[in-house]
Order: sequence, then C-alpha cells, then structure tokens
Amino acid sequence: DYDRIEQIFYDNLYFDKSGFVLKIPLLSLIRQISKDDIKIEKFDLTKYTYLLHHE
Repeated sequence: DYDRIEQIFYDNLYFDKSGFVLKIPLLSLIRQISKDDIKIEKFDLTKYTYLLHHE
C-alpha cells in the first residue's frame, strides 16, 4: 500500500474477524519512519482485489 500524501509504503495486515487493518510502514521516500506512522483502520475487504495473500 502507498500513501501518496505522506509518501510511505505500507505492509497491510488484515484481521478478518474484526474488519480492521494494521498498516506497518516499510519505507518513506521523504523522511525517516517512526512508530507514529503505524496505523489501525476499519477496512472493508470486499471492496478491493488483492494480488497477494499470506497467513
């Protein structure tokens, strides 16, 4: 996942039962990543198509 505003690449871990995603920052193009860049968001997986799934 890529945040165009913050210019950060994320690895997203989706929790199926709760419907939340944990967004873990991997790389920023403009600044150093901090723990404040970790995000937890409500997410509807049925709206999207994914190329990679891992357990």
